[in-house]
Amino acid sequence: MQSAKNDSYNKGGQILLGTVFGLAGINIFSKIFGFGEKVVIAHFFGTGQVADIYFASMGFVLSIVYLVKELIHPSLLPIFSRSLDRGGDICGVLFRRIFFYSAGLLGAIAVFMAVWPGVVADIFVPGFSDEKKILTGNLIRMLAPATMVWGLSMVTMTALNGRKFFIRAAWPEALMKFFIAAGLVLIVPIAGVSALAIVVSVGILGVLGCHLYFLPESRYLLRTGFDKKIDEVGQVLALMGPIAIGVVSSHISGIVDNMLGSTLPDGGLAYLGYSKKLIDAILLVGPVALVTVVYSQLCHLTGLKNRRLFAEVFERSLRLIVCFAWPISLLLIMLRADIISVLFERGNFCSQSTMATAETFMFYAFGLTTFSLESLVVCSFFALKDTRTPVVVGVIAVGADILLAWWFLPTMGHLSIAMALVVSKSAKVGILLWLMRRRLDGWGDGGIFRFCLKIAASTAAAGIAGWAAGTWFAFEPPVLKLLVISAVFMSTFVTACQLLRIRELKEIVFLVLKKKYKNLEQKKNGCNN
Repeated sequence: MQSAKNDSYNKGGQILLGTVFGLAGINIFSKIFGFGEKVVIAHFFGTGQVADIYFASMGFVLSIVYLVKELIHPSLLPIFSRSLDRGGDICGVLFRRIFFYSAGLLGAIAVFMAVWPGVVADIFVPGFSDEKKILTGNLIRMLAPATMVWGLSMVTMTALNGRKFFIRAAWPEALMKFFIAAGLVLIVPIAGVSALAIVVSVGILGVLGCHLYFLPESRYLLRTGFDKKIDEVGQVLALMGPIAIGVVSSHISGIVDNMLGSTLPDGGLAYLGYSKKLIDAILLVGPVALVTVVYSQLCHLTGLKNRRLFAEVFERSLRLIVCFAWPISLLLIMLRADIISVLFERGNFCSQSTMATAETFMFYAFGLTTFSLESLVVCSFFALKDTRTPVVVGVIAVGADILLAWWFLPTMGHLSIAMALVVSKSAKVGILLWLMRRRLDGWGDGGIFRFCLKIAASTAAAGIAGWAAGTWFAFEPPVLKLLVISAVFMSTFVTACQLLRIRELKEIVFLVLKKKYKNLEQKKNGCNN
């Protein structure tokens, strides 16, 4: 009987991991075409005022959408999942109420965007010229309906995830990103930047339609007689309250960055937008997928009250992220100009735009390790059922970010915004790691510092080899230069890791997180049998 239970557990774990890697594949597809959207914008508009208008308008819309997502997902998901076990109409009524509450709030925001777009532009991009404010306001007005629909799709996506329909929730948005990129190529020559509002509105309507089609609870939206009061709605709102503080503060930072960036000459927001989106794409490929898998494991270990194994998994995950982030960060810094040139330098994106964007990209590349570790340490505190600590530290970090960006803006220009984000996030991650070390009784005593020294030595050796390859050999096409230097860099790094016996590299290459836990479970089963 014990063997059958273990077999069932292993099978369930394999299905879960298969779903996670399936989602990772969809997310990568989505990110590629989301990044393709930026390539199209770069081709047609370069880093001029229209590109600034695009990043300012989309930044405002996405701030609202992600605000809804980060409020709804952690508050609705657990209550909705528990309601499924109770059966009856509870899930349907809960979904109906939250959907209509969200529709009312988002509808009010959309009406404000449509009726008073000039006020929105005055508040969020005060430094734009009058002409840029008018154009920004026009685009915000056109994006108002899409903002409402996009926000509602976050509610339907959460409900689908609560039903464990993960793939059905994810693939419509991936197709939307493809549709937007292709649509911009076709319509921008005709409609200019207004094409963005057209393709986004059509694409997000398709996403919401697919979600409602897949979600059984959607039938409650048009039915009457289901307005009875249920406790679950109050439970969702109660969970949402504490989360709102941290979520709102994090979005305030992005909004203030846009406000400060609007005071800069044309191109400031565009340099920041292109660079940050590229870093986000790199994070999605590695650390985001890792933390997605590890988070569920940490939550499970918390339920078992196994702090020792929790500390081991946390430290192992930290090592894997460092092993990924340090060499990639140095490689991105070394090849920053060539990367931006290969990806963007065509059409109206000139060599001057390449150099300015590459300079901004370098600052964000310095913060790759910080951005990678942030999600791990925050999720680890959440797994320990401690939401207060990361929220408090996060609010302080947001204040530091805004202060630093404002203070250095006159001397550093748009670079101050990138620098402030990296410095404030690094301080946040450093404080949270120190607090986690105290919480887990000194997890850092297990050789983590020796490991970091080995990774630093391997990364330095790889950097020297890559620099030598770029100095000694002339590579005419930038693509060839990227490929050769990257190959020399990574082969040197791998060799150095092998010589220093850094086993984490093998875990990255062979996805040992999956293999390791499976082998541990098999050994455990053998002992039990």
